[in-house]
Amino acid sequence: MIGITYLKTNDMKSFKACDVNKAITVDRLIYATVIECSEENKEKLQRIADNNKNIGLKFRLKSLEKSTVLFETV
Repeated sequence: MIGITYLKTNDMKSFKACDVNKAITVDRLIYATVIECSEENKEKLQRIADNNKNIGLKFRLKSLEKSTVLFETV
């Protein structure tokens, strides 16, 4: 399954679509990172979140079709 990547930090009220490579939030979904919801990609997102716990970074992958949450970092 393929998902759109969202992120949230401690100072944000809600998740925002993001470009993982540029480490920025984006206003239009066309600029958001789209990745496969595989174990390898989940581990990579979790590792990035773990390395940025000081800002409370969390990632969320949402399905392209149904906008359901496929994965969220701890």
